[in-house]
Amino acid sequence: SLRLRLLRARLEPAVPAGPPPIPLTGDISSASALPPEWGGPFAAVTSMSPAGSLGQSRYDGVPPRYAVEKEIGRGAMGVVYRALDQQLRRTVAIKVLEKQAGADPRIREYFLREARAVAQLIHQNIVTLFDAGLEGSAPYLVMELVDGDDLRTRLQQAAPPLAQALRLISQVAAALDYAHGRKIVHRDVKPENILVAEDGQAKLMDFGVAHLMREGATSGPRQATVIGTPVYMAPEQIKGEGIGGWTDTYALGAVLYECLTGRPPFEPNAALFHHVNTPAPDPRAMRPDLPGPLAKLVLSCLAKEPKERPSSAREMSETLVEIARSLRAP
Repeated sequence: SLRLRLLRARLEPAVPAGPPPIPLTGDISSASALPPEWGGPFAAVTSMSPAGSLGQSRYDGVPPRYAVEKEIGRGAMGVVYRALDQQLRRTVAIKVLEKQAGADPRIREYFLREARAVAQLIHQNIVTLFDAGLEGSAPYLVMELVDGDDLRTRLQQAAPPLAQALRLISQVAAALDYAHGRKIVHRDVKPENILVAEDGQAKLMDFGVAHLMREGATSGPRQATVIGTPVYMAPEQIKGEGIGGWTDTYALGAVLYECLTGRPPFEPNAALFHHVNTPAPDPRAMRPDLPGPLAKLVLSCLAKEPKERPSSAREMSETLVEIARSLRAP
């Protein structure tokens, strides 16, 4: 499939423009450095089902401990199930790689990268990881089940009301600030990776291409592999230059722009060129009713130079909260 081919392409060794991204824990840049149970040295081709398992699952890649209730999502790389953890009696989401993808050690590395990233992040606006492992040769992640839709689904139905958009994006910005504080840059912030729970809470997910900043990385640029979704990619990300929290701030600014206007700042077919070369259009050209401070914030997030953006995702979150508060004021 196209997504699987693209993922394999972006997991190839880095081009001469710069070194590959730093792995989140240790050196997992090659299959030989993966843990044995993930296909590394001395890997045994056996199931990792826990001792005293609760019976065989009829779903490939799902450990017997989990009773699948239904499939809730499917993509080029795998499938997500709603399941009951029969030991802890809680409902979870299980993400399982499809067999072809799971057989590729580079894609198992991608999965392990996501597990290691999310395991460090305990925040109300980030999907919680409960467990990770292999069932046979299929990697799986067991995560918090979020009842609701992703933001992309909601945007396809209608642009959210202004107050709701401000609340959702401020929550995602708070989640990013938490991740940045732990040296993790998401690198692929987009509506598809933002879940909206039934209670209105935003939950950031999919840290599979997350990047770990070196100590001191915020004080100077470093080269990075080009990874992300073109419609939301920051200029420095497109050019393979230094990335940091400011890169996620740009992407979230593009998501906010789309929430407010119903469309991203640049058309997808030419987004890579315009993100680098064209100033972002003022969202008030499409929505004249937007408050000036909000339009100013959106445009600052979409500034070409990182130093011209908000100083942190926290600043972005706090500014959105202040704007929302001013709109409620009599």
